[in-house]
Amino acid sequence: MAEQFLDELPRCGVGQGLALIRPFFQLDKAARIGASRVKAPELGDPVATLSGGNQQKVVIAKWLMNAPRIVLLSDPTRGIDVGTKQEIYVLLRRLAEEGAAVLLYSTDYAELIGCCDRVAVFFDGRIVRWLAGAELTEHALVASALNLTAETLH
Repeated sequence: MAEQFLDELPRCGVGQGLALIRPFFQLDKAARIGASRVKAPELGDPVATLSGGNQQKVVIAKWLMNAPRIVLLSDPTRGIDVGTKQEIYVLLRRLAEEGAAVLLYSTDYAELIGCCDRVAVFFDGRIVRWLAGAELTEHALVASALNLTAETLH
């Protein structure tokens, strides 16, 4: 049933889209929080007329309708305002706390450091380093992304 609404959501007004989504969020606290933060001048406004950040929140809300156990994201906050970024970060953390696996690709080192428990750094198509905890710093990310070792740094 949810699938038939997914294709229609971009053409719906905000009020119509959220009315379709809302029943599916009754069981998913994190998704309900994400959906409730969409800001629009009028409830009937098409999603396409929303700001980039609010469009991104609607897209994420669509994905969460199916209560996924794995969430794959590619630069989810690129080009959106700081406030919306924070709302998305809170949502991602709550999803992880509720047991979802959140896999995040990002070109923003601060985002990786602030959002991730562990980071796999790839170079030339393979993982060259895993970073976690105190080891997860911008310096370590850059050095690993360039495949620099301690020997080549000194």
